[in-house]
Amino acid sequence: MHFALSLLLLLPVKEQRPPDGGALSGKKGSVIDAGIIMKHVPTGQWIIGHRPGDAHVKDVGGCTEGPSVINFKKKLFGMC
Repeated sequence: MHFALSLLLLLPVKEQRPPDGGALSGKKGSVIDAGIIMKHVPTGQWIIGHRPGDAHVKDVGGCTEGPSVINFKKKLFGMC
């Protein structure tokens, strides 16, 4: 099952920052990612995909070209 999502800067979601301490640009309420919430089959992580095939891509999250990873329990949105 997939759900459409636009991740907004509304709630206190902790983002994973790079070691150099990079920061988000944008204001509260800005869209930082939008797509389809789906489970990444190889890792079991929740991702924000942009096409159905994203559920099977090799690399996700972090500084990859793949979809963003989101952890609902820890309220984390992985960014590069």
